[in-house]
Amino acid sequence: MLAKLEGHKKTIRGIALPSGHDKLYSGSSDGTARIWDGHTGKCLHFTNLGDEAGSLITEGAWVFIGMKNAVKALNIHSDFELNLKGPVGQVYAMIVAGDMLFAGHGASLEGHNGAVSCLAVGDKMLFSGSLDKTITGVLTLCGMNDAETKPVLFCSCNDDSVCLYDLPSSFCERGRIFSKREVRVIERGPKNLFFTGDASGSLTVWKWRQNSQESS
Repeated sequence: MLAKLEGHKKTIRGIALPSGHDKLYSGSSDGTARIWDGHTGKCLHFTNLGDEAGSLITEGAWVFIGMKNAVKALNIHSDFELNLKGPVGQVYAMIVAGDMLFAGHGASLEGHNGAVSCLAVGDKMLFSGSLDKTITGVLTLCGMNDAETKPVLFCSCNDDSVCLYDLPSSFCERGRIFSKREVRVIERGPKNLFFTGDASGSLTVWKWRQNSQESS
């Protein structure tokens, strides 16, 4: 662990580090979005969103924040803001693919019985995960490479831990990360960095160690 960035009071719902940018963005259920200095970890700015953020992602020059019945779009270069209407209910997940923004919210895709909590695109298909407990006990998933470029799957569980699995083995567990509360967001970063955000509002910065089987 490199640092803990304190400021949010409730669950962190999204973490984003725009490509080529030195500022980290985060959104929380406490109704705020924060901008952090990527070098010092200091909070440079926070915005009162007026309602809780359900998700936050970045694509190009834009940061998208999932809100209730809308998506807020912020241009990181000009600070220009847009409110994108269309979703019905809280937006819990977003992804950009093929110049389109997909937003997952309560009962947004037929087939789920609960709110859509995560989205992924692969092989020209859109994949979705839901709070209908299709995968019991799993809060979020994230894949990345370690410092030796070996693929690792992160699986956040409802026991306040994140399991790390070596791939493509048969899900051989290589270690765990423990948190005060359940981890709701895991985000990849540059230069062997990754970030986690938990339900207490704590944003943690991690870095893979070289020639090690564990993260530091």
